Amino acid sequence: MNKNHHSYDVIVMGGGPSGSVTAQLLSRSGLKVKLLNKTKKTAFSCGESLPPQVSPVIKRLHLDQLLLGSCHQPCPGNLSAFGSDEIIETDFIFSPYGNGWHLN
Repeated sequence: MNKNHHSYDVIVMGGGPSGSVTAQLLSRSGLKVKLLNKTKKTAFSCGESLPPQVSPVIKRLHLDQLLLGSCHQPCPGNLSAFGSDEIIETDFIFSPYGNGWHLN
């Protein structure tokens, strides 16, 4: 066997939140996983945000400790403009799940 050849049970394409969680869950189940993420070194990337509604899923997957004490920041609300100049404000102050998260 070529020393550069590696064997994996699963290859996950995409290292965003969904791909990362999928790869982690598969790895936890004992599979050998390769996570591939295509990035452009010159492309601007502003990161990701998670709304408060994902908090129960984050806790169930035992990922909540990864958010605390790391480079990720709590997010009390969002300002967004999708496909128009109108800015929409979403405040999380009344969310039963608490704040959202800015993922770095």
